[in-house]
Amino acid sequence: MLYKIGVMSKLLGISPEGLRLYERRGMIRAIKDEETGIRYYQPLDITALIRCRSYRRYGFTMNETADLMNAADIDYVIGQYKQREEAIRKGIEWDIQMLSYLKSIRRVVESIEGDYEKCRIEECPSMYRFVYMENGELVLNDDTMEKFSNWMERVPFSALSIIWDRDLFMKGETSFRAALCVPVEYAKAVGHCLGDPVEYLPPRKCVYTLSSEDSNRFDTESCMGYARAYIQKKKLTLTDDPYCRTFLSTDHLGNYTRWRQVWFPIE
Repeated sequence: MLYKIGVMSKLLGISPEGLRLYERRGMIRAIKDEETGIRYYQPLDITALIRCRSYRRYGFTMNETADLMNAADIDYVIGQYKQREEAIRKGIEWDIQMLSYLKSIRRVVESIEGDYEKCRIEECPSMYRFVYMENGELVLNDDTMEKFSNWMERVPFSALSIIWDRDLFMKGETSFRAALCVPVEYAKAVGHCLGDPVEYLPPRKCVYTLSSEDSNRFDTESCMGYARAYIQKKKLTLTDDPYCRTFLSTDHLGNYTRWRQVWFPIE
């Protein structure tokens, strides 16, 4: 029994173009009617394509699938299976961390209603931080650029962070450094490159708040003057530069608001 390409396409859920691709890669063999140009496929082509689809669903590439379909060495097949198992395992671990991180960010977003522009004293989480810009100028060299790329590949675990000069902040003036930051537990889980120039920020006593800035309001005094007033009213002393983690951006085509968790280290 021979089957036309249209029947094969409907039966297996593979487009005619896809069937031709499998044929070009040597995974099936069509019988071509030289007079009509119509391509016909045999029952064994159906079983071959089911096996091909199995390999593709495992995550093998088209080239890897072709190699497996035409492999005669069982040890080679076993080796490919083991490599794919490891890739799937790593993917699952990544997804587990991503799920955990997304849940944590969702909880911060949910806290906007109750915590926005309100201050409280609490211990900040431990983080790693990678500064890449000071007052609008990149501070990366050839050596640190490669490490920074590693951090960029791990977005969203790597989040934007702004660091404000504490003395200027207390004067209501604006001066900042831009960085990427990541909670310590996620940095270790997803493989961030650490070491110089990455900084470690330990848990410590802080004033915590949620703030925002937008296209019309982005200077320190307008965005966080309330926090400075709180620190002064409580007669607290900053021990280090305030810093944040940007956890949300909204209305990008309009007022483009950036939402931030901000920590002010204190004695």
